[in-house]
Amino acid sequence: MFIFFPLVSPLNTVFIVLLDLFGLFLAFSVYWSNKSSNINKGFSLMVTTILAWVNFYYLAQYDNSTFWFRLANISVFFFFIAYYFFTIKWFLKKKRWYNYFSWFVLIYGLVFGFLALGTNLIIPTYESIGESVTRPIFSSFGWWSFYGFVITITLIINYALIKEYFNYSSERRTRILYLLIGLLIFAGLNIVFNVVLPGFLTIYEYYELGNYSVIFLLGFTAYAIVNTFVVAERDCNS
Repeated sequence: MFIFFPLVSPLNTVFIVLLDLFGLFLAFSVYWSNKSSNINKGFSLMVTTILAWVNFYYLAQYDNSTFWFRLANISVFFFFIAYYFFTIKWFLKKKRWYNYFSWFVLIYGLVFGFLALGTNLIIPTYESIGESVTRPIFSSFGWWSFYGFVITITLIINYALIKEYFNYSSERRTRILYLLIGLLIFAGLNIVFNVVLPGFLTIYEYYELGNYSVIFLLGFTAYAIVNTFVVAERDCNS
């Protein structure tokens, strides 16, 4: 039995506001630290899409409509596009087969994102659970197309980061380690609160905690970027 209480609306609102402020602060700080860098621009795009995801899901809890869930869904597709390009193309600078897969990620994410928003193929409806929780209902096609994409991109990013971790110097390893820590905490909490609890234990009251775990991903990623910039500046001046 869970002995802690479900997140109530006022507390959710506080979390959303704090997360938005923190995310915007990181986005602007990282962008202005090096405005010409694709890495910094990519991080700002990641923040925009991930905040859209969390905020749209929050709004869906207070409006009896699939509209906000569909906006949250397209935001997730766009976030994983941005996250893939940020990590694989710009941070790790991977090439070869990653170049071809990048086109797949971009086209797939855009097509299915807009399908999620404009059709019933992904999220045909929603359901209310108790007095305060509303969740989207995925079609079978939608479930596999959405979670298949998310899981595949997450595994590829993890594989690339772990592989590169053992191929670089200690300083480079440290920066990759920050990305891995943020991703693993984010993915782990999402698995617990967004998959295990609702999918296997039919407990939906804590779904937002998985969404709020993006704070770890954003924080560690921002630190890795700023650390990279500081080290580069130090090397240029030495």
